[in-house]
Amino acid sequence: MSYPLRPAPSPVLPMAALAAAALLAGLLPGGRWSDMLALLASVAALCAAHERRTRDMLIAAGLSVGLAPVGLLLAPLCAGLAIRQRGARHMPVAVLAAALVAFALPWSAPLATLPNLATLAGTWPASLGLIVAFGAGIAAWIGARASILPPGALFAEARLATLMLAAFVPLPVGAIGFIVMIVALPLPAAPCLRAANDNAAYRRIVGLAA
Repeated sequence: MSYPLRPAPSPVLPMAALAAAALLAGLLPGGRWSDMLALLASVAALCAAHERRTRDMLIAAGLSVGLAPVGLLLAPLCAGLAIRQRGARHMPVAVLAAALVAFALPWSAPLATLPNLATLAGTWPASLGLIVAFGAGIAAWIGARASILPPGALFAEARLATLMLAAFVPLPVGAIGFIVMIVALPLPAAPCLRAANDNAAYRRIVGLAA
């Protein structure tokens, strides 16, 4: 008799470090409480994604996007994971949450931002359309990758998404700590990923059927 595998709980220390970095982002000079809350919601979305709680992940991601632009760092990843886990039916709730929060608490430009392509668009408006198009393309690519993400690769994909979208999203200076903590997330060992992708069981079934 077989039993369904339960998702492993989120690792406590990495998630606590991410939450601390999110709190620090709001306390540093130029930090805003909206950025802090958006990063905390991103941490909640990442925890829910790790535990395969698709609805909670999407709602947390929607709240993060509605609070501040920094919430866009993990949003495409969460959208792709929802498609992979057949939870796309919850996306309207996440979009509604993001819209309500953004309407009640409109985005405002960070007082001090990290230098990236978003700051280039601010100083050279003619490049805005091209940068937005590139950013949207990168976000769509991340979502497509997440929709076929193998088990055990969540943190690696979160690292990739954060590093790539950090080049396009206007980020407060305090977000650098959160990005560093994302990069430092523990990654699965190569044998674990090989085991997750192994189709030996499928080959055995085909062999018996033959």
